Amino acid sequence: MKHKNRVGRPRLKPDYDRTSEIEDLIFTAVSLFNIPYDDRQPRDDDAPSLNEVAEEMEITTVKTRKLLISGGVYSTELSRKVQEMEKAGMRIEEIVEKTRLKQSSVYSYLPYLKGAYKLPDPTLYAEQTRRFRARKKAVAELKDRHGYPNEMDCLWNCVIAFEGYRFVYGVEPFKYTVNESSILIHNKKIDRETIEKAYKAVLGGKLVSSELGCILKRFMQ
Repeated sequence: MKHKNRVGRPRLKPDYDRTSEIEDLIFTAVSLFNIPYDDRQPRDDDAPSLNEVAEEMEITTVKTRKLLISGGVYSTELSRKVQEMEKAGMRIEEIVEKTRLKQSSVYSYLPYLKGAYKLPDPTLYAEQTRRFRARKKAVAELKDRHGYPNEMDCLWNCVIAFEGYRFVYGVEPFKYTVNESSILIHNKKIDRETIEKAYKAVLGGKLVSSELGCILKRFMQ
């Protein structure tokens, strides 16, 4: 008896391309990290850290490390050791036994399977770095000028610096654009006065549960 041709289960996301997504993540992580790290060589103290890149991308440090290793910009004694074992043909279970690491940690020290990773060029490195440092500086100045007459100006500098930043409120990501003395979120206009009032409310211990509250929380970390 002939069997009918079976039709496989439809994919939930037919347009999903995992390789492309990983490439995009590697591209972003490498751009933000900017200066390669090798524990055998000194690195600029002002360069973005692993934790800062993870925070900027809103992913775990473990995943960030794997992305940076895949991009060829992060190397430690342990990562080199794990990769040498894997290249020598050792199975993951054997590496776990030898290193006493958890299996998930072993995987995090191994790069994603190599593809045609579209790593950023120097101009994109520079652009990402300038943006990162501007945001970091704006947040530091806001904290430093608390209680001073120019505090609200520092708050607005943060607003400008974080334009285009990917925030997440609930489960939905969002970005905002700055338009003179207001910002635009999902076609909703929020003026500077409203932002300042919400900021003062947060300083006073009140909860601002909205996209604006999410933005202010990031400024005040």
